[in-house]
Amino acid sequence: MFIPKIERTPTSPRFIHPERLAMLPAIIISIAIGGVPLVFTLISWVIARKDYSEEQ
Repeated sequence: MFIPKIERTPTSPRFIHPERLAMLPAIIISIAIGGVPLVFTLISWVIARKDYSEEQ
């Protein structure tokens, strides 16, 4: 059985810097605030496309 040695590198998903972990809530909040208008724009665009295709 060959067991690969898990190296603790920054690219490894198990390795998270404490300062990066502290930034995570701020990143999530900023994405959520920035993503809300984006979602509304996307939904309204899809509805507008659907209405436009029904008219033709």
